[in-house]
Amino acid sequence: MSQAPVMFEGREMSLEQAVDKGVMDLQSFLNGLQCQLRTLAAMDDLSEDPAEDFKEMIGYTDKADDAIDDMEMLFAELKDVTRQILGPCPKVLSQWYKDHKRIRKEQAAAAWAGARRKRWPLVSSMPGSPRCRNEAKK
Repeated sequence: MSQAPVMFEGREMSLEQAVDKGVMDLQSFLNGLQCQLRTLAAMDDLSEDPAEDFKEMIGYTDKADDAIDDMEMLFAELKDVTRQILGPCPKVLSQWYKDHKRIRKEQAAAAWAGARRKRWPLVSSMPGSPRCRNEAKK
């Protein structure tokens, strides 16, 4: 199955190549994003002119936004690859599959809303986050 052909980034390649390329690209985008965010965070009080600082910081913000946008496109490509692997739904399961997709969509919307209400507890509990550092001091 790993050699099955799939479409990825507009061209046909093996499933194994598509997965490897997708994950490597994600890692690259994440590394770039981390660098942009760290640079941005280290830029407070660069000069005596806050307007100039702001203009310089915008460049790093733009690069961070670009990395996030690129990752969103890549995630969409990877989702499409999973659908290609899955193939069409058998006719006898069409109603079940339709219900399944609806339930998944509802669950995702509920999880998203819950995470927003809780101010992203998964992110704030990651090592290195302010919340984790504060709890470690206790």
